[in-house]
Amino acid sequence: MKGLLKEKDGESANVPEEINAFRKAFDDLLEKAGVEQLVVLIDDLDRCLPDTAIETLEAVRLFVFTSRTAFVVAADEAMIEYAVRKHFPDLPDTTGPQTYARNYLEKLIQVPFRIPALGDTETRIYVTLLLVGAELGEEDPAFNTLIGVARERLKRPWTSGALDSASVRTALGTKASRANNALALSDQIGPILASGTKGNPRQIKRFLNTLVLRQRTAEAPGFGDDVKLPVLAKLMLAERFIPRLFDQIAAAAAVAPDGKCTDLASLEAAATAKADDKLKAKPPKSRVKEGDGAKPTPKLEVVTTTESAQLGEWLSSPAIKAWAMVPTMIGGEDLRPYLFVAKDRKDYFGAASVLGHLAAVVEQLFGGKFAVQALEADLKRLAPPEAAQVFEAVRGRIVGADAFDTEPAGAAGLAVLIKAHPTLQGQLVDFLDALPRDRLGPWVCGGWEGVIKDGETVQRFDRLLQTWGKEGGPMLRAAANGVLRTRQGAR
Repeated sequence: MKGLLKEKDGESANVPEEINAFRKAFDDLLEKAGVEQLVVLIDDLDRCLPDTAIETLEAVRLFVFTSRTAFVVAADEAMIEYAVRKHFPDLPDTTGPQTYARNYLEKLIQVPFRIPALGDTETRIYVTLLLVGAELGEEDPAFNTLIGVARERLKRPWTSGALDSASVRTALGTKASRANNALALSDQIGPILASGTKGNPRQIKRFLNTLVLRQRTAEAPGFGDDVKLPVLAKLMLAERFIPRLFDQIAAAAAVAPDGKCTDLASLEAAATAKADDKLKAKPPKSRVKEGDGAKPTPKLEVVTTTESAQLGEWLSSPAIKAWAMVPTMIGGEDLRPYLFVAKDRKDYFGAASVLGHLAAVVEQLFGGKFAVQALEADLKRLAPPEAAQVFEAVRGRIVGADAFDTEPAGAAGLAVLIKAHPTLQGQLVDFLDALPRDRLGPWVCGGWEGVIKDGETVQRFDRLLQTWGKEGGPMLRAAANGVLRTRQGAR
């Protein structure tokens, strides 16, 4: 082909003529080779670096108008648009990188097709097949029979529903008993897994691969009987989709004598309770004079229970409540075996044991304000992981005391710790934001001027002050608005 595209002697290159000559030569090549239709599959283009992705697309543009040739490009559309914007950063405002990226793809891709996400029924079938396949082996004839049943159901998933136990037993025959756990687990985690992964098969398979691997990890040293697959799956749903919740549960369970998280049991009970159990109709005292024919209006009385700040934070999150309603209840379980097999993510027991020699530091941070000020130099000698462990221990004790109307012991210690380790500023704002606003005193608004200094964290704290200035008790609102005015005046 290079020979065919040589320039004419004494003349400059003519790009359109060269491209036309190339297309003609390529078409002749296909004809002589006996190729009726050439289809080029390009997969995972979004995994390339932006420049490589653009170079590939530009090469495709050269072929796109040749006869008998088609390209199938599989890629994340948003990533390719990003690559186009990055490749053409200096476009004029009238064109705009965003608009140009969209037009670039629309001109190149003639038949766009977006693969739809798996729905609830499809996800449950997929999960069931993956789990049964892991149990029986993908080459097992009974498993292949089950795949055929699944394909029939997937022809009309809106009417057929997921694989039920009767269909599985019929397909697997004598091997059906080995699939009971897989079927039960699919029923339990299928819906929330479909929501959490947004129907992405790759994420679903990664989740289940990790689930099975961790179960095998428990079986190898001999405590497999202590790890129930549905409990492990529910914990891993929190680990994957609500990591902060998982860390809070794990931190509490790792140090508890029985390995249980008390607030977790309360969360599950509250999340699954019926609304009718929380609201009771109670008629108020009638203030209507006798003989006027009016009837007293029933009054709804909200029945509340005492709850910790952490539990209140959990119950305020729709995502956490949805997770808590997954059928398997784990609040009464000893979670230490499950945390042990999750050590690939974080060693919670290691953190608890290391705290042994840091316990004295934690106790000192609960001293008086003048005493804790003298600790800053010693705190600077802590390694960042140790400082994070000390912060979490102090935060946990403050939350556990469950008294926030006045400044709790340990708050001044946290301020000194964060002055010594500024990387903890974000965790401090997270901690303050999680405190119950209806029981929060004005102390929370001040005392952080020399602590919260990072630009983004300062903005987050200002937004938190604005929230306190609108919500909470009168004293909290007044204090927050006063601090805001002072900070704005200082700027």
